[in-house]
Amino acid sequence: RGSSDRVLRESFHQVQRVTSTRGIAWCGGGNDRACAQWWCGGGCFGNYMRYSFVRVTHFRIDETEYLAGLEECKTHLHGRVILSKGDKPLTHLDLTKKLQPVWKALGPWKAIPLGKGFYEFEFASLEDMRWVLRMGSLKLSPGFLRLFAWPKDFVPTTMKSTKTQAWVRIYSLPLEYWRPHVIFSIIKCLGTPLVLDENTMRKKRGMFARVLVDIDMLSPLPDHLWVERSDFTFVAGVEYEWLPPFCSHCKVIGHELAQCRVLHDQGRAPVSQHKSSHKIIFDERDQD
Repeated sequence: RGSSDRVLRESFHQVQRVTSTRGIAWCGGGNDRACAQWWCGGGCFGNYMRYSFVRVTHFRIDETEYLAGLEECKTHLHGRVILSKGDKPLTHLDLTKKLQPVWKALGPWKAIPLGKGFYEFEFASLEDMRWVLRMGSLKLSPGFLRLFAWPKDFVPTTMKSTKTQAWVRIYSLPLEYWRPHVIFSIIKCLGTPLVLDENTMRKKRGMFARVLVDIDMLSPLPDHLWVERSDFTFVAGVEYEWLPPFCSHCKVIGHELAQCRVLHDQGRAPVSQHKSSHKIIFDERDQD
């Protein structure tokens, strides 16, 4: 490790010498190792061993133009195509052909490839964008497309997400609890609730409430929820309609623990993770 630290420090000072006359503001707060890792590692230029030096210049963009760019992207979504090992890669044209029949009721849209399996989707209206976002993840056969809200300053090369969107059913939930705020407060222990489906909003079917949730696959996924108010407690069942394959060892979406090649290569037997139960307490006034 001492040798690695020395290389990083030397890389940092080399970058600093090249750019010291250009008015660069350094972000490391005096931490040579952190800055060298960012500049010479994956944060900027990939494998630092490939470079003997870098040249950097400094500039400031016009804020008005940037805000105009944000406005143009307000109907955009991001998505990532997730494939299992051995699946044939999907081209841009393949993906577009698979999505056209699914999104045929929408206005004009286009998919913009960003690299690393990421896409930016541009829609004709906010309504179309929100309709697509409510769909959550889409099965593509092979693989699936995970859709997520558009964040600013998005860089695919630094993105490593363990999140997915899934429809979650809540069973044994009395109808007096079927209010958006109450259901969201119950389901938020699983992730970020996004939207209720129409049957739940209109109380057309009382067998289960259905919510689209943005879930972090690293978090526990309980199959029961303990719901409590001032003088009553009950247990609600949880069912996930579909979750992508996820390896808790590699911490990546794309394959399951039982098929983890890393563990098999190490001669270690995969150990399954058991689901847990969560307890939720909310204010009765939320039902009003």
